[in-house]
Amino acid sequence: MVLTITNRLPWILAALFVLFGAVYTSTAFGGIDSFDGEMMFRVTESLVERHSLVVSDEIFHSNEPYAVYGLGTSLFAIPLYLAGKLLGNNTRLVVSLFNPIVTALTVSLLYYFALRLGFSRLTGLFLGVCFGLGSLAWPYTKTFFSEPLIALLLLCATYSAYAFRQTQRPLSVLALGLALGAGIITREDTLLVVPCFLLYLAWPVRREWRIRLREALLLLVPLFVLVLVTWWYHDLRFHSLLSGYVEKTGNRFDWTVGTFVTGVYGLLFSTGEGLVFFTPLALLSVLSWRHFWACQKAECVLFTFLVVERTALFAFLVRWYGGVCWGPRYIVPTIPFLILPIGFLLRSPDWLSWRRRLVVGSLFFISFLAQLPGVAVYYAFYWNDLIGSRMVTLDQYFFVPKYTPLWGQFRWMVEGKHTRWLLPVPPSAWEPVVRLSLLLVAMAAAATLAWLFIGDRQASSSSRLALAAAAHGSHHGEPSGTRVEV
Repeated sequence: MVLTITNRLPWILAALFVLFGAVYTSTAFGGIDSFDGEMMFRVTESLVERHSLVVSDEIFHSNEPYAVYGLGTSLFAIPLYLAGKLLGNNTRLVVSLFNPIVTALTVSLLYYFALRLGFSRLTGLFLGVCFGLGSLAWPYTKTFFSEPLIALLLLCATYSAYAFRQTQRPLSVLALGLALGAGIITREDTLLVVPCFLLYLAWPVRREWRIRLREALLLLVPLFVLVLVTWWYHDLRFHSLLSGYVEKTGNRFDWTVGTFVTGVYGLLFSTGEGLVFFTPLALLSVLSWRHFWACQKAECVLFTFLVVERTALFAFLVRWYGGVCWGPRYIVPTIPFLILPIGFLLRSPDWLSWRRRLVVGSLFFISFLAQLPGVAVYYAFYWNDLIGSRMVTLDQYFFVPKYTPLWGQFRWMVEGKHTRWLLPVPPSAWEPVVRLSLLLVAMAAAATLAWLFIGDRQASSSSRLALAAAAHGSHHGEPSGTRVEV
């Protein structure tokens, strides 16, 4: 008898991408949601229509003749812009699906990374759902900010570095260089995380110097080329390495203790922007640190550095809150590195009791509820209602609990005020077809995912029984006719 366990992983990854892509597309904004996004969109438009980087800025005039934002998001959005031209010139509608696609890819990669870290498939699926529906990742699919793309690129870089340490395959270190380089083109401050990845790769691993030289070239050559492109674009916009986005937009770093303390508290604990309120699952990440450190020290240090570096850097910004946005915008790229360590907590013997599992489930449910106001109501409406009308000050908005957008937009969501749940498809005879198609795609992907997981569990049980029978036969000196192929 030949027992074959089919490799279901590619199908699971595809089903995850399709499922979350359909959910995110269904709740997408359907247009460019912010001034930052509009300027990045105009770069895409200018590249496609005029083969130029020149844009216009009728509002603040800070993006003339070149946008102050990184080039990465604009470049990656070109295929969607071209698709929009083909679909009746609905370029803004189609480009608004950029972050839904990016975040769906992040969910699939996070699941795969979880498996490589040694978690079970059910744990990996739970972590993917936590990230996809229980964190700020979901509300940010409605934006055209660059943070979701940075999250994907940092996760790609981290996985590539981890895979290289495990397998020593040259392609992994090449992928690391490309991911970091793409991150730097997208946001120049990504350059600050490069030393940590270099130290992670140099973590006591002894290899022949010729092999080390080859690895260094595979990493540094693409990284150096992409950094040169970033430097060229920076010089084109600002004419100096000592000036840049911060100065031209009126924002600035204040390297004082008071600004830092306010920024850290605001990013993590304030009721108006704090991560622990907008993604309560982050609390589990703190509890998981000890288990993470006990299992995989090098990866624990890398994850911790990525979270601390992003938080500390933007805490020194005077406008640490990131302007008009939902939650702590600048530290959205750190969320995958807060979700993945939870897997170490879940498999710890201390957390196998049903009471502690109930705590995990409750925190996920609370985190899921926290995302709904950001998905249902456009964040700028509530901001303008309080700040634009001068009803409250910025400090009150961020630090006084009764003004938190979590509660305010939740109340609006229940009342049906300014709600915008679904993708605003252009009115036509095709509108119900589009909505029904998205629903059917999501249902089909969910059913496929369930079937794959159920079949995988049955196949795993059958293989264990076959192996036990083979071992029993060998123990009695009988030839075994069972062969297991994985």
